[in-house]
Amino acid sequence: MSGIFGLFNIISLFYVFKGLQIAIKVGREFSSLRQEPLTPAKKNLAESASFFLAVPPAVALHEFFHALATWAFDGKIVDFGYGVFWGYVVPVGDFSAGQDWFISLAGTLGNLVFGAGLWFILRSNRSSTFRYFGLRAFRFQIYFALLYYPILSIFIPNGADWRVIYDFRATPILCGITAVIHLPILYLFWKADRNGRFEQPAFSTIEAQKQFEYVEQTAVSSPSNIEIQHQYIDILRRSGMNNKAEQQAKQLLQEHPNDSIAHLQLALLLRDKNRGINKESYTHAQKALTEGITPKQAKFAHLLVGQYYLTVNKAEETISEMDKALALAEKVESSPSERAALLLLRSKAHRHHNQLMQAQQDIETVTAIAQQLGDNKLLSQCKNEMNVIAKHKR
Repeated sequence: MSGIFGLFNIISLFYVFKGLQIAIKVGREFSSLRQEPLTPAKKNLAESASFFLAVPPAVALHEFFHALATWAFDGKIVDFGYGVFWGYVVPVGDFSAGQDWFISLAGTLGNLVFGAGLWFILRSNRSSTFRYFGLRAFRFQIYFALLYYPILSIFIPNGADWRVIYDFRATPILCGITAVIHLPILYLFWKADRNGRFEQPAFSTIEAQKQFEYVEQTAVSSPSNIEIQHQYIDILRRSGMNNKAEQQAKQLLQEHPNDSIAHLQLALLLRDKNRGINKESYTHAQKALTEGITPKQAKFAHLLVGQYYLTVNKAEETISEMDKALALAEKVESSPSERAALLLLRSKAHRHHNQLMQAQQDIETVTAIAQQLGDNKLLSQCKNEMNVIAKHKR
């Protein structure tokens, strides 16, 4: 155990350092955090705070609930430790197996009480930033208490809470009751998370927030208005509510399976969710092209299809899709950065197809665009791709 606690103490040093950084930033920006809207920057800060600032008091309450249960059964706490993101208490007493079970369970109840209480206090706060902080802190405490900590208990050999909670040899009936309650609750919260219940939209301006509120109200009151549903899904995606947007798109496709725009929107959402194109995203992009969409939308659909082909080593098909996308890009007057993304992907496909001269021509064009835009990240990508091409030429 001392080895595990030693590792925990090392992690605690980083945790304290990071927590202090966030606390100082929150203090400096407190006034602006209370103001609307919830910007992407505020959202990231609230997300970090829900972990680095909300967890330490949750850990303290977790251990305190263990102590309360111990005292309720006339036991004593003979030792305790607290390391910001971890802790322990050592109860001693003449406990029955059922009382041991409850003392172990009490810490988890403390986490859930803390998360639910924080959310309940902040859910009506005038600041959307603080509402989001409470929501995400509640979400983390649920998953920590009901999923992460039970898994962690597997690797803590002596006295781990969930080893006692699920000790079927000592308390078979209580363990069975726990499982019957634990697993459905975890599943319901997981479903709620997938449906976007723990998400909140972020906006750069008050005007964008008001537009979202108007579109959302209209989408709810006019479910048969397909155009407003498309707009609602798009604004959900752009405001960072990807899970909610995905559920809305899937629901729309259940009612209108040939809705090409919804297929394209879902393809984009799945790509962002998986941080890359997968078979499902590719299928929806192909369906969008089959059902018919505008040239601008078709350009993105061909890009998605081309990305998928490249991941499955179909370079020739990727080149074909990028040729189509680039032709559409010229027709709809796409931005230089959009054209650069298409050319970069085609360059990689040419390289995979051993067409090194064409690959170099494309990457040189992308380099020129990147220099024009002053895009250092794109320039770095171009340099790396040039180096790979040069190696293939040797």
